[in-house]
Amino acid sequence: MIHIILDTNTLRQEGLHSRNMKILRRMVKENILLIHIPEIVLNEFKTQKYEDINKSLKTRDLENTVNLFNYDPTHIGGLLKQIKIGLSDLQHDIESDYDKEVNEWIKDFQINILKFDPIKIDNVMKKKRFMYLQMIKCFLVI
Repeated sequence: MIHIILDTNTLRQEGLHSRNMKILRRMVKENILLIHIPEIVLNEFKTQKYEDINKSLKTRDLENTVNLFNYDPTHIGGLLKQIKIGLSDLQHDIESDYDKEVNEWIKDFQINILKFDPIKIDNVMKKKRFMYLQMIKCFLVI
């Protein structure tokens, strides 16, 4: 069996559902390879995704809209506050749903999460038939 480790860059480039990931999934199901992801890589990947979500939900225009009015914008200010609260709730819901999606992906791909334990990681790296490859390079080898 071939062992591979996916890094953050590979996860960011491919995402969880790309064509290449589907090929990897098939290879896992056929017991051709086993995928490892260091816990720290998984956490970094999810954090970057959450930052992307946060950036897409934030807008300075929303906060500055109240300044565009020449009259008392109390009503508009209240509405904008409700929208900001709604966006915060939406961000939380999206992150929670994405956590579920990642966990399902890990289970479906039978991914071995390498806890950040230097001894354990060192043991995996020393295995005779182990290949540390980015996913794209893996397809060239196989």
